[in-house]
Amino acid sequence: MSTSTTDSAILDRLEDLISRVFRHLAARTGGETGLSLSQRLVLRALSQSRMQVSDVAATLGVTLSAATGLIDRMARAGLVTRERDRGDRRVVWVRLTQEGRQALAAVDEARRQAVAQAVSRLSSGEVEQLLTLLERVETGT
Repeated sequence: MSTSTTDSAILDRLEDLISRVFRHLAARTGGETGLSLSQRLVLRALSQSRMQVSDVAATLGVTLSAATGLIDRMARAGLVTRERDRGDRRVVWVRLTQEGRQALAAVDEARRQAVAQAVSRLSSGEVEQLLTLLERVETGT
């Protein structure tokens, strides 16, 4: 696809549509779980490994103070805990709690349901076609 004037309008429509679809799915997932998008992203990241607050800030692309405030709220909600490093007491690790793991499972289920509802009007063939096209967009092939 070349980038002519017509293609520019199509790309604008496509960008807008993709953005609206993802905002809709994110809003449904957040509404179901009561967690913000930032909180959901932190839960997902922490499910892979512990992190320092600076890592959380880098992951979210926010300032250290914004990440600290977010982690404070999540700790008060029982979703995460802070632990000092045994080897270097200056280092503080943020870990997911059991409540955080349960919240992440609820997020995953809400996301799954939101996606299922979003594609419910498509035939199985159309869903397969959409999946194939999105995979091609992702991989660039």
